Amino acid sequence: IVQPNSSWGEESVRGVTERVEGGLDARTHAVALTNLSKVIGWAGKLGESYRLSRLAVELVPEDVRVQYQAGLAADLMGRTDEAMYHYLKAIEIQPDAALAHGNLAVGLEKKGRMVEAVSHYRIAYENSSPEDLGHHRENVVDGLVKLAFLLYGRGEVDSALGLLQEAEQIAPEDPEVLNRLATALMASGRTEEAVARLDTAIAVRPGDAGAHNRLALALALEGRPAPAAETYARALELDPAVADAPDNLFTVLDRMGRTRDAEEIRGLLDN
Repeated sequence: IVQPNSSWGEESVRGVTERVEGGLDARTHAVALTNLSKVIGWAGKLGESYRLSRLAVELVPEDVRVQYQAGLAADLMGRTDEAMYHYLKAIEIQPDAALAHGNLAVGLEKKGRMVEAVSHYRIAYENSSPEDLGHHRENVVDGLVKLAFLLYGRGEVDSALGLLQEAEQIAPEDPEVLNRLATALMASGRTEEAVARLDTAIAVRPGDAGAHNRLALALALEGRPAPAAETYARALELDPAVADAPDNLFTVLDRMGRTRDAEEIRGLLDN
């Protein structure tokens, strides 16, 4: 229906483009580039998405959406340091930017900077939108458990215990949290509390052989050999490999010098 005249060509297209883009203010143009970067990224064209995000940052570096998308595009290109720089810029602009805090935390964790990562995971969780709450909850709990594990391995039991208790407040029925917390509680001599956490963990995940083994240990430390033997037998029934685990009931009792307790439980198992 429409026939271009003889003057229509690349130069005409360029002229129209310049006039249209000239009518856009920088922020509008940057937001449009940012949105296009997202769409292109979803389509799997990561290089082009990255290029567009860089153009947007050059136009309006003070926009949190622009900085966040630049970080995300850099992340998808494997440019972790560059991504972290943009997430930090987004946070400078908007201190409660949950997504920027969360993604920055992931980068920090990759770098082995777990203390800083957990700090940003916390902020992301505290400022999360309802639709992203589950994601941020999972990340902060996972970060707390990982940091606690590192501290526990260094013998900083009290610090590890505090982090695990924080994780429990956020996810009170998470079996992984409860298992780790119970281990730290036993190391602190708080076996009754450990038993309670392990009972909950097993109620949530009845087939967890490791939790049964830990519960057997907690019961043994409380001086309750009969239920300890019964619980350990259940652990072996669920997974015979429990016998070779580093935190096996008898391995831990022997390491603690509680050989008499170990012998009594063995005797009950044999009977």
